[in-house]
Amino acid sequence: MRAVALALGLWLGAGPLIAQEGVACLQNQLNILGFEPGAADGTMRPPVRDAAKNVQDTSEFPPLQRRTAMSWCRDLGMRDPQLRAFWPSDIPPEIIAPSSEERAILTETDTVVRAFFRDTYGIELATRVALIGAGTPAFFEPAIDDLLRARGRGSRSRVLDAGRLCQGAKIGGAANRGYMMFCWPGGMERDRLTQLRPIAVHEYTHQVQYAFAADDPPQRVGEEWVFGPDWMVEGLAEVVEWQFKTGSLETDGTALFDLQSRARRSRLTLADLDATGSVDSPEAYGVARFAAYMLVQAHGTNAGFEYFRGLGRGLSRQDAFIAAFDMGVQEFMQDFEEVRRDYGAARRYGRTAE
Repeated sequence: MRAVALALGLWLGAGPLIAQEGVACLQNQLNILGFEPGAADGTMRPPVRDAAKNVQDTSEFPPLQRRTAMSWCRDLGMRDPQLRAFWPSDIPPEIIAPSSEERAILTETDTVVRAFFRDTYGIELATRVALIGAGTPAFFEPAIDDLLRARGRGSRSRVLDAGRLCQGAKIGGAANRGYMMFCWPGGMERDRLTQLRPIAVHEYTHQVQYAFAADDPPQRVGEEWVFGPDWMVEGLAEVVEWQFKTGSLETDGTALFDLQSRARRSRLTLADLDATGSVDSPEAYGVARFAAYMLVQAHGTNAGFEYFRGLGRGLSRQDAFIAAFDMGVQEFMQDFEEVRRDYGAARRYGRTAE
């Protein structure tokens, strides 16, 4: 249930503590490397930029700014294990829930989800990601406000629709930059872990997307938000969740037909989802899921994540898409209209696009 579908409330202004943590991490790493960036005080000064120029092979790094320092922190840590000690995520995550048992379940879930991303995709984040969980809507609003205040965030511009998050009997999940929320109406018992963990994988995918795109705070280029399109954001999270549940992206004919059928029955196009700026219905999710599935079948799931890395390096959506998938967005949207309606074309797409 999903980051784009729910109005979680955006904060105004930058996230000073998160940016400060990224700069401090980078300063510590540069000091270990002997490049003398100055004291690790979390302030982006000229000595930090000068020291960073000594790091070799940074062509795949984003341009160094206060906002992108966490990306440098992560990528340097992936290169050299001794530099990972400065990752903010190296300390235990913030776990916020009413009871000790619920907090223990969230802690275990966090461990499982991080291990899945590390072992399956080689992805680890330097960013701290808090987990908030409860069984009633009233818990979330003050919990999020306290978390954001502790992190030095500005006030949120929209009020969280916690009632929607907790709607029905199923576990609901949602994500925003730096935190994930889970509502379990009727209580959280260990026999519901099989429901919680795939949802947590979905929401953690959004944390990876935010981190790779260096989109904290949210960025615009002209009139367009950097982070998007929404069908790609949600579709990739759906595919990753499915891979966690099934253990593979391989499909037999029946599974592929079912995936395609949900997209074929819809009148929505990817252009429609672009225009509305949201994926907020089962119909829209069916279209987004199949679109992302076609892309990762042809190019691999990591190509989906590479698209967001491209955004973080300052590429436009179009250029990031070309870099990840060897085609432009419009070209894929045209291909998709064929493969969503032609089962044979869908079966061939993953092979012919390689």
